[in-house]
Amino acid sequence: MKAHLQFPDEVLIMLGDGQKKATLDRITCIHIFETLPQSKCAVAYEVTSFRGKEPSTEYIVILFSTTANQVLRILRAESEVTQMCTP
Repeated sequence: MKAHLQFPDEVLIMLGDGQKKATLDRITCIHIFETLPQSKCAVAYEVTSFRGKEPSTEYIVILFSTTANQVLRILRAESEVTQMCTP
């Protein structure tokens, strides 16, 4: 499986303060869905947001379609995602 998945720049702009975009700090987890065809991938990110008075850490999970190279869902997590499991 080969895909070019890219974090959406719009999310970094949304989490920024208008002049400064949020920063993508690190990937905390990657999950490839096991069902065939393996066309979905979830990636968990740690992002520094500048929306408030002080920078804050946000946790974002993005579900990608690897066949279409596009974002299917963007989810916010309350804490760092280090593992993912699907039934």
